[in-house]
Amino acid sequence: MVDRSLEDEDDPWVLTLVVETHKSLPVSETEVYAAAACAVASGRDHDPDRFHAYEAGGRIRKLVRHAPPARFAAICDLPECLLAAESGRARVAVIAPSRRSAVPTPVTKLQLTAPDDRFDRDRNEPSGAAAPVIVAISPVLAMTVLKTAAQVGHAAQLMHAQLSSGGDHALLDAWRRSGFATSVAFPSPAEWRAFARAPVVVRDAGFTEVAAGAHTVSALRGPP
Repeated sequence: MVDRSLEDEDDPWVLTLVVETHKSLPVSETEVYAAAACAVASGRDHDPDRFHAYEAGGRIRKLVRHAPPARFAAICDLPECLLAAESGRARVAVIAPSRRSAVPTPVTKLQLTAPDDRFDRDRNEPSGAAAPVIVAISPVLAMTVLKTAAQVGHAAQLMHAQLSSGGDHALLDAWRRSGFATSVAFPSPAEWRAFARAPVVVRDAGFTEVAAGAHTVSALRGPP
């Protein structure tokens, strides 16, 4: 889904997400993923023209950075910040897609890696009430939280695009009414095989952490 020649471009399009993190109070990774999905789907719904330009070449590159509360608040005040989404205590801001050279400097100065102690690895706990859309995460790949958040955001973007272009408009309306609430699922390896047939299957480009073509996440309709 992402052109591997992207790294060779002089000035590729990128979509940046910023996750708020705290040194002394880890945030739930499940809530981070739900907020990332909400942020991207809401951003695409809010500014479809800019997202269409970003998607036109079929190259959908995402970078996920993190920021402490004060810097996160400053990022949210930037004109390039489309919105910030919340799920529980997790907050994720989405920066409007643009050429890499146009990403605001305060954003590019944020780190792309985060210590493990910034997150509560709560995969075995219920992810909350069922939402109109579910994103399921691979149980067989080792990915960092920020990498996984990028994959989840990718799935939400593709799901929104699919539903907007002749897809299930009733599901899109329900998702929109919910504020683009998204459930997060962590299937077992045996269960994971069935998710290869989901409406949205994300396969990684192979630039970081996992091999090219690896099935990282899937998105599908939630339970009625």
